[in-house]
Amino acid sequence: MESMSLSALAAKHGAAETANGEFQFDKLSTALSVVKTFGRRVNVPASYQGREAIIFRRDNRLVLRLKRQNGEKLAGWHSTKRYLDRVVCELPQEKRTVDYVRSVVIGDRRYWFIQDSDNVWMMVSGWEAKLLIVAKERVSKTEAECILGELIDHPWYVVWIPFGHEYPGGKQWNRNAPQFKVQPKEGKHPTWDRVLRHLGSSLNESLGNLPWAKGIDGPLYLLLWLACCFRYPFEPLPVLFFFGPQNSGKSLFHEMVSFCLVTSGVVKADLALGGNTDKCGELEGGVIAYVEERDIAHAYSKLKDWSTAKTFWIRRMGVDAYEIPNSLHFCMMTNDRAYCPAVYGDTRITFIEVSDLEEQIPKSLLLPKLQEEAPYLLHTLLNVEIPEPIDRMRLPVVETHAKKQAIQDSLPELIAVLIDQCSDYTGSASGLAEYLEVMKGVKSKVAGQRVHQILRKYKHVLEKHGIVIEDAGFKDHTKQIAVRCNNDNHTSSNR
Repeated sequence: MESMSLSALAAKHGAAETANGEFQFDKLSTALSVVKTFGRRVNVPASYQGREAIIFRRDNRLVLRLKRQNGEKLAGWHSTKRYLDRVVCELPQEKRTVDYVRSVVIGDRRYWFIQDSDNVWMMVSGWEAKLLIVAKERVSKTEAECILGELIDHPWYVVWIPFGHEYPGGKQWNRNAPQFKVQPKEGKHPTWDRVLRHLGSSLNESLGNLPWAKGIDGPLYLLLWLACCFRYPFEPLPVLFFFGPQNSGKSLFHEMVSFCLVTSGVVKADLALGGNTDKCGELEGGVIAYVEERDIAHAYSKLKDWSTAKTFWIRRMGVDAYEIPNSLHFCMMTNDRAYCPAVYGDTRITFIEVSDLEEQIPKSLLLPKLQEEAPYLLHTLLNVEIPEPIDRMRLPVVETHAKKQAIQDSLPELIAVLIDQCSDYTGSASGLAEYLEVMKGVKSKVAGQRVHQILRKYKHVLEKHGIVIEDAGFKDHTKQIAVRCNNDNHTSSNR
């Protein structure tokens, strides 16, 4: 048997294809020649040979059809009011190339994608994918379901490789991965250096005291941070928190990357971190996630998790949540330092104070200069030597004076005074508040129960400053506490 599809055989014998996917022949004899090609012989009286005939496929069977005249019947043929039909044979399953529908595995879940007329892939339901196949292939819904079944057996697997090829090999689909806008080229980038110098200069003093940061100043630290985003996208980095006066250039840090270096991958995290929702679809496809002028002090637990987790869950409206590798690296830009969570013992956030600009350069002039130097900056980012990691972060957090001050300012007055002016005390919790008010000049109206809560919550903070809180039994049916100050370990802000 000739290895040709039904449509190819019909076309070869001069048949016309109808809108219903049937093949119409001028003479039955010609249609029988096609039937014979499939290894079947149908005996029909000679008087029928000159009639028009139709061949079509129904649920994988080849059907021969004649128009019925004067109520005639033929042995072995099914009679309807208008037609005589004969099932000729089972047809071999035609291998259809349906490259506009994909069964796609993301994490441990399966989804359907279709490619529209603009060559854009979109996620749809299985029902929508079936309707598209019915319309384009002119097959029945049953046949469309068979095609979908074949696609399920040969799925695509979505991978996430920022700056990698869309199809890295096999059935892998690096869908929507960001790419570089420019090709790297060796050269100088003075405009980029100037911007990074302005944004990062407040880090110089803190970096100068760190053993791992020899030869690294603030501007280079920011450059290394960007280099790690591109070269080690799945390794965690410190959250960069830029704060300073309005119009001081803070937003340039993410804007110049998005405008000059990458096609995508710089995403807004305002809703995910600043809103009262667990939806985080805006973060999908992100390598750098930024927050502008949003108070996320309440979202520290989210930031803590997302900045170091190996994977995270994408949650969108109307779509089941799915897990993807985590390539997010966060930066924040705000005028108010209090917008960023200042948590004692934090090991994730680098506070960076940005000063006023010495010279205002309109972005309409600055961005084209940065764009012109982008190939040179990209070359530097891809080749600069990055220090070996010393902890879980690919680049260590810098503990700046601004961060220490923010943490100190966030402590309750009671804790701050105990740290600053520690002295031994034994008595009730409410008595401690009165003692501090009388002896230390601290005005406090905190109830005794609230004092207990504060002391329990910040016990680890006090211990780091050599202050121990102990139970001291009961006196007059009132629970007593003892504050002990270890002078060898205690350090106050006045020392």
